[in-house]
This record gives sequence, structure tokens and C-alpha cells, in this order.
Amino acid sequence: MTTLIVVLLLIAILIPVSVIIYLWLSYNKLVRHEQYVKTAWSNIDNQLDAKYRILTNVVQMFELGSDREKDFVESALLARKGLTSKSVKEKAVANENVNSLLPQMSMLMEAYPNSNVAHSLKDAMASIKQAEEKITYARTGYNGGVENYNILIRSFPTNLIASKFGHTPKESFSITEEERKVYNHLSVNDVRSK
Repeated sequence: MTTLIVVLLLIAILIPVSVIIYLWLSYNKLVRHEQYVKTAWSNIDNQLDAKYRILTNVVQMFELGSDREKDFVESALLARKGLTSKSVKEKAVANENVNSLLPQMSMLMEAYPNSNVAHSLKDAMASIKQAEEKITYARTGYNGGVENYNILIRSFPTNLIASKFGHTPKESFSITEEERKVYNHLSVNDVRSK
């Protein structure tokens, strides 16, 4: 009889302790995954900030230029503005818009083949391409982290803990093919009319 009481007491103690340990480990796992996503986003954001600074320098070169240069400046200013957005989706679109400026920068560079402007544009283009390579690498880690985090907060029973502590799904850093087609053909006048 005393053996039965001891066993029941052990069960009565072990079950709540096991539940507490499970909750503690699950919560820490959620926090770890969320922190990974934040760190990965920070890596992308640093490169977007670099693109912002590069575009600021390029815009300053052409602010008082011809109509062709003014169109470029307006496009660059629109793209640059999106890089400061709080939304992951808007930053992804702005990043695509910055990348779409590279052909225009090449044309401007050809218009001034033997000047400091051409050299500065060449350096800026190289810096933007380098930042984009880093973003591509960081995007892979970020999107993988977002996917793992989102799966974790939707999976039972972790979803119960996640909802209790305010963990919500994260947005991946990408745009759809349909959006990409629209933004690739978007002009400054299209944006102004919206």
C-alpha cells in the first residue's frame, strides 16, 4: 500500500514538473527562433541602408542636371524612400526598384564617359551590386528563419504557447512574380498618379 502511495506521489509531482519543463523549453525555443529572424533581418537592413546611402550620393551628383537626369533622380528618390519603410514587403519592392536603376545608371555613365561622374557611377553601381549579393545571401537565411519560426508557432502544441505570449507570423522578404512585373514597368508618373 505504501508503495502505491509513493508511486502516486511521484506521478503527481512528475507530471506538473514535466509540463513546466516542456513549457519553459518551448518558450525558449520560440524566443531563440524569433531572435534568429531579427538578426537575419538586421543583416538585410544593413545592406538596404548601404544602398540608401549610395543612392543619396548618386542623386546629389545629378540633382541639377538635364531632364533625362531629373527622371533618373526622381526614380532614385522613389526607390530610396521605400528603403526606409517599416514593412518587409515595401522594403523588398524598394530593393527591386533600386536594382532596376542599374541600367539607367549605365546609360548616364555612357553619357559622361571621360568624367569623374562616370567613375563615381561605376563605383556606385559596383557597390549596389555588392550590396545586392549580400542581400541575396542574407535573404536566404532570413526567409529560412521566417519559415522555421512560422512553422514553429503554428505547430501543436507550441502554437498554444506562441499565441499566449504574442508570437505572430513573420513576413518573408520577397515579392510575387506579378508584383515584380508591375514594378519593373512602373514609371515615376505612374507612382505620382496613385
